[in-house]
Amino acid sequence: MVHDMAEVIAAAPAPRKGPIRHSIDEGTAKFGDMEFRCAVLDDETRVISGSEFMRVMGIYRSGALSTRRSEDEGLPLPLHLAFKNLRPYIMQDVELVESLRTPIRYRDQGGSVGEGIHAEVLRRICNVWLRAQADGVLGPSQEKIADRAKLLLDALADVAIIAIIDEATGYQKRRAQNALQIILASYIAPELMPWQKRFPNSYYEQIYKVMGWKYDASSTARTAYQPVDEVGFR
Repeated sequence: MVHDMAEVIAAAPAPRKGPIRHSIDEGTAKFGDMEFRCAVLDDETRVISGSEFMRVMGIYRSGALSTRRSEDEGLPLPLHLAFKNLRPYIMQDVELVESLRTPIRYRDQGGSVGEGIHAEVLRRICNVWLRAQADGVLGPSQEKIADRAKLLLDALADVAIIAIIDEATGYQKRRAQNALQIILASYIAPELMPWQKRFPNSYYEQIYKVMGWKYDASSTARTAYQPVDEVGFR
């Protein structure tokens, strides 16, 4: 584990500026009494809205925060971590640092572009606040943020965060449709394959109904072939 901030920044590659992604599904994720706007992006990354995270956690945007952020030339810190007394705790987490080097920017379904927090580093961000709190380096207003981080951390788990966002956005239905496309591929001529992605879930539901197959939109376990006694033909 690397603990020296300058050493981490010097050793790491330059920050990577990726493309602006697009939201394909959106919703509201609830963790205890906290609610966050969330999205699944076009590369299947699950994110929490960065601005929403700041609002719910009680972190207020200010000119001072923006200035501190711009001063961190080696690492593009998001505003919710752009506090000088948090820097040592950020740099102790190599995986968090690596994630921060590739900021997520995405366009939501309303057309606005904002920053997203990768679902899989949300716990790490909370832990930054809690480690700083344990060392007694936070100011009074920051203590309140750390208390919220503790509540949020208690409501999270690595697998649960993905499941909650998928449920909130309805993305589990899209996963089921993708699985059905594999089934449909067994019956469609290759030249017609590009059209299969245009069919809505209701189309697949009707196929299953006509064929007498059991349809479960929440399940991705499908088979392209049914026994003769179930569908009446080979």
